[in-house]
Amino acid sequence: MQTHQILARFVLALAALAPALGAQQTLDAPPPAHDVAFAFDSGAQANHSGAAAVVISFQAKVAGAPWMRLFFSSVELAGDPGAGNGSVLRLTSLYDAQVQELDARGLRDWSNSSAYFNGESVLVEVLAHPGSGDNRVVLDHANAGLPTAETDSHCGIDARVPSFDGRGARLLPPGCTAWIISDCKSCFLSAGHCVASGMVAQFNVPQSTGGGGLVHPPIEDQFPIDASSVQSQNAGVGWDWAYFGGLTNNLGETPLQHQQARWAISATPPFNSADVIRVTGYGVDSGSANQIQQTVTGTWTNLSVNYANFNTYVEGGNSGSPMIHEQSGVAVGVVTHTSCPLPSVQQNYATRITQAAFAAALANPLGVCAGSGCNAVGSAYCPTGPSMSVISATGSASVSTNDLVLHANNVPTNKSGLFFLSRSKQTLPFGISSLCVGGGGQPILRLPAVNSGATTRLTFAVNLNSLPAGEVLAVGDVAYFQAWFRTGASGTETSNGLQVDFVP
Repeated sequence: MQTHQILARFVLALAALAPALGAQQTLDAPPPAHDVAFAFDSGAQANHSGAAAVVISFQAKVAGAPWMRLFFSSVELAGDPGAGNGSVLRLTSLYDAQVQELDARGLRDWSNSSAYFNGESVLVEVLAHPGSGDNRVVLDHANAGLPTAETDSHCGIDARVPSFDGRGARLLPPGCTAWIISDCKSCFLSAGHCVASGMVAQFNVPQSTGGGGLVHPPIEDQFPIDASSVQSQNAGVGWDWAYFGGLTNNLGETPLQHQQARWAISATPPFNSADVIRVTGYGVDSGSANQIQQTVTGTWTNLSVNYANFNTYVEGGNSGSPMIHEQSGVAVGVVTHTSCPLPSVQQNYATRITQAAFAAALANPLGVCAGSGCNAVGSAYCPTGPSMSVISATGSASVSTNDLVLHANNVPTNKSGLFFLSRSKQTLPFGISSLCVGGGGQPILRLPAVNSGATTRLTFAVNLNSLPAGEVLAVGDVAYFQAWFRTGASGTETSNGLQVDFVP
């Protein structure tokens, strides 16, 4: 076994730089950090003993750093993970004992880097099986936090409160916000100007230090971003968005499997002047609230073709946050810019989901966001009128994941409703609208819907395993859905029809 200790000391010299003021400013906030070079090569090391053993061990240290992330020029791991004799790179924080273990696949996913560790020292080890071959570690540098923090600008009245929405993530190193959406693979949206190499999405972020320094969550709450999945645009207000996917964590979970939550997105929010906008993200703040998740509500002020204006308190770090339409609970845009500190009333900007390039990217996912089992969640048919309710769906239409959710928007508030399901479709007069399901002797099932209450929306989570006998949906089946709801004491109305093709 070869043992080394690496020490890197730095002198803090931080100059305060005033941001350039313009008509609009982006809302990213990279945490204060610097790169510390290491020139360390373990050389080839093999296990010549009769049992699994540590063959490489050294300590990477940046004195005084509150946190660090390691980057390797090269890591060679002997053996075959599939055969059970693959070597493992084990990284351990000497501050809080968090451990990350990476085999050859994990190193590819993390692009030869580590997760973010708290503290100034990380123990680096390679565990190898006997007779499996040579191992080698070449450490290039560490990205180390500086013992300082950004503070909020106090532009307007800060009404943010701590929140714990499992759909939102802190995106590092750009210092932005990303969030899980209800596309086929439950990928992320963020701002285009936040895209950087080696991005990591962090969930369940703990409070920062009293001085505002970031504290990183456990390793299982950190997910590397798949570079091959990234699609983005960064050309100013209305042309600023990013769409990408997260790879698995150290438990082998996807972000959705770990968090069990995601945002539905909507291209056509039913805005009116009384509607509320919510922004949930990781904006900078003073003390322990710095770049933890907080939420705030406000009003929307304008809709343009490519962007929406809204008036809430936002800060650096809110870039990429969802612009949430509070009444319907769906996300309708990606927060990107602010005019603060001018004018006196904060005017903010979000790229709309309907922006052409943005919509095209969502329709054509790449990398981990694409792949088997991805198809259009549903295709609409049988329109019933210009002011009809619109039924849509989120989820993968996958029998294996069983996560299809139906939505009917533009439903009168406080009205009950149902969803119809049939194996066939038709178009027949039905009150003032049309019946779009059934026909050909096929039965129509009536599925309970969540009452719209104070919102203008009906929802139903389709549990494919709890349908009546003989009606359970399987791979290759096609089903037709429609919403039905009351409009008054005796009036009723239906939505369009939605065809869903079920896949593995």
